[in-house]
Amino acid sequence: KTAKIASTRAGAELAACARRGMAAGGIPQGLGRHTTHMGSASPSGVRGFHQTAMGRDTDKEKAEWDFDQIFRKNRVWVSTKREQDSDFFKRLANTQHPKILWIGCSDARVPANTICGLTSGDVFVQRNIANMVVGTDANAMSVIQYAVDFLQVPHIVVCGHYDCGGVRAALRNMNHGSPLENWLRNIRDVWRLHRE
Repeated sequence: KTAKIASTRAGAELAACARRGMAAGGIPQGLGRHTTHMGSASPSGVRGFHQTAMGRDTDKEKAEWDFDQIFRKNRVWVSTKREQDSDFFKRLANTQHPKILWIGCSDARVPANTICGLTSGDVFVQRNIANMVVGTDANAMSVIQYAVDFLQVPHIVVCGHYDCGGVRAALRNMNHGSPLENWLRNIRDVWRLHRE
């Protein structure tokens, strides 16, 4: 079965959803899906990947971020789901029939199911830095094969987002070290070959 590849532009709605953050409960609810923004970023006046990814939490936030909190929030989420639908987990345990394979960015601000208002089992997801599909990436190729051949998803969505740290990092004249630098080279090559 041939999968249809969809590419749509993510606009203000995606940014607004990303700013709202995680759903109540604090733990992603399962697999999800996105809308796509295949755009370009300007390297001028942009903070680097390392500055964005590191050193932004306050001491108070670091103290509050612990695994006990994650497990507590997960228990609340499970309890809430059971109250809303007593067969929810039984249904998910038996099978999944997603209609979309969502290839998105690893950025924590854009969890697929949350920004699309979907729940567990709705979408099969593969995420990586800067939402790339690279022919030599065995992980991505395996996910695509499984989604199309076994889950028989009819649609593949490749979704980016605004203010992507991976894209910003790729467009900077800076060596980020291996293996990240090797991964970002895919974006650099496309940018170098197609910029005007």
